[in-house]
Amino acid sequence: MKIDKKYVIISICILIGGILTIALAFIGPEIIKNGNINPNNVVTGNLSLKVTDTSVSIDNMAPIRSNTYKTEAYKKEFTISNSESTLNGCMKLYLNFKSISEQLKSEYLVYKLESSTGNVSEGSFDKIENNKLLIFDSDFIEVGKDITYNLYIWLRYVEDPSINLKDLLGTSMNAYVSVSGSDTKESSSCIFDDTNKISYVVTLMNDDDKTVLESRKVKSGSKLGTISVNGKYYTDKNGEGDLYTSNSVINNDLILYLVMNPESFDTDSWKTIISAVKGGEYSKYNVGDEKEISLGKYGNHIIRVANTTMPDECFTEGFSETACGFVLEFADIITNHNMNDTADSSKGWPGTKMRTFLNNDIYNLLPAVLRNSIIDTRVLSMRENSPSSVLTSTDKIYLLTGEEIYSDYSNLGTILDLTRQLDYYEQNGVTRENYSFVVKYLNGVASEWWLRSAFPLNGSFFLGINKDGSGRQGSGSADLKLGTSPAFRIG
Repeated sequence: MKIDKKYVIISICILIGGILTIALAFIGPEIIKNGNINPNNVVTGNLSLKVTDTSVSIDNMAPIRSNTYKTEAYKKEFTISNSESTLNGCMKLYLNFKSISEQLKSEYLVYKLESSTGNVSEGSFDKIENNKLLIFDSDFIEVGKDITYNLYIWLRYVEDPSINLKDLLGTSMNAYVSVSGSDTKESSSCIFDDTNKISYVVTLMNDDDKTVLESRKVKSGSKLGTISVNGKYYTDKNGEGDLYTSNSVINNDLILYLVMNPESFDTDSWKTIISAVKGGEYSKYNVGDEKEISLGKYGNHIIRVANTTMPDECFTEGFSETACGFVLEFADIITNHNMNDTADSSKGWPGTKMRTFLNNDIYNLLPAVLRNSIIDTRVLSMRENSPSSVLTSTDKIYLLTGEEIYSDYSNLGTILDLTRQLDYYEQNGVTRENYSFVVKYLNGVASEWWLRSAFPLNGSFFLGINKDGSGRQGSGSADLKLGTSPAFRIG
């Protein structure tokens, strides 16, 4: 139901008041002995229930979510007193309508009546019969006691696109509360009926977040029930919000969004992959698994699972996070791009044009659901061949270093103790002598590609990877256009 920036105008005038006086006789259980009435077991008296006199007026009632009724619904407090009676009483409360628009006799206009005895009655206005609605059945009241009630009335906000509540606009009603009492000696003979419940609408969406799989009604306080699909339901899209299972208790109108259970990295949607990674349930995804992705004007490319582990060293202060956690790496080359417009590497990776290109241009070409799941990564790199020259930046997307590829990488400008080899390259035994798994292609042609560390012997070069997958002993001038093949983390 969508009513954007509109209000349902419901004028309600409820008179809660009056004095109910009933002369009654309580007949005890032993009124007959030997065929005669035993007068000692006949108790005469009166039941006089006083209700606080209250008038109610409601204008501009907006639909609200039922789980916010305590703070957003119309509320009126009143008290029933049995202070002048000589009998205990059993009460039923009614809402009597002087007038009401037919549209308001609806399951979407609801009430809750909370008693200070702890009993809570609830229901909807579609149960009106002969302009009368039973709203509380029943409450026991002792002689000399008072019971306070809080009455809440609200229009439910239902997100199901098939439900239209616009007919409730501009309607009104005029009503009052009445109490019907009878004498009773014991509370056990005044039984509260808690079977009347609000039926909430739970809409189960398909994985595309557009089509409705099922819309079911669930009574307040009941479990959601069987979910037939192979997936999980959340209150927000993309696996966000609260998780609902078949055992979840329903106390609100809901629209639930489906995330399918993980099956294969290649065929699963990004929504499913991301939800699995965030929930730590990605055992179906293996290091080296690949998936095609579209990057707009740069065409389609292949992303692979490069890392899934998070060893203790990843939690060390000052350690690069670039090979920690669930890391996705481009298995091919996106495009050729220079590190800087000029042959200048003096500011290292944090000061490059390449870093801006990746974290703006390429980042914004990723599917929104994937883009929104990429987490910030602490990225360490080198500018000069000394520990004091380690640079730190925080990036969404980054280039790799030689240490994250080769197990025995050693070159000028390395950060050997500040990062680790990615799982993909470790599992494939990549060293400086075994580097076939390092080869990457641009449009089917093996090409050179950039690393993020600067070559320390001058202020104009960065390190890179050769066409055959070997690590470059030298480097390339920062203004050269070499292959761009970055990585990023999701979680």
